[in-house]
Amino acid sequence: MSLNSIFNEIEKFDPSKEKVQSFEGLPKGDYNAIFTKVTYQIPNPGQSYNPSNHFDFEILDGEFAGRHENMQLSFEEVTPNGKPVPDFVLERNGRTLVKLFYILGIQFKLEAQDLLDGNKIVDALKPAIGKKLIVHLDVRENKKNPQYPYRSYDFDPLAESRTSEPKTEAEVEKGDGQLPDISDDDLPFDV
Repeated sequence: MSLNSIFNEIEKFDPSKEKVQSFEGLPKGDYNAIFTKVTYQIPNPGQSYNPSNHFDFEILDGEFAGRHENMQLSFEEVTPNGKPVPDFVLERNGRTLVKLFYILGIQFKLEAQDLLDGNKIVDALKPAIGKKLIVHLDVRENKKNPQYPYRSYDFDPLAESRTSEPKTEAEVEKGDGQLPDISDDDLPFDV
């Protein structure tokens, strides 16, 4: 999107009625994506949310190419206000995590107690950063907090598309964009 296009959208903004933060998450759909980041976030004192892992997926194509979807999973059994987290939520989070590991080609070797230390999840998934997958996103209404709809995820492998056309001679000579391996001995000067 060009700066002119963005400015045209800003001109439609009514500051007397609208909030500055207008971000909306991706709509329900299936997205070709790349797994770009996994982190573990522990709340600061006074913040009222549970520690959770955050998983970032960048959308590769279509209308939302370049946008990011951020999934959060927590395995705390009690909410910050002392209410128990429903079993179905913990089970769904576990199934989601196991499926993500599977689709990213990482063997799931974590124990139940490891799920409470999100850094173990981060360490296990770091080798998968950069892998492509299909993210199936379901968005449902949250009647208590309509501004925060429920988001649930499923995943499938993304088949790499292969071009059926053979490379031309010029493309072969140009190479695949990979830099050659060069050692210090290959350099015309001392390092």
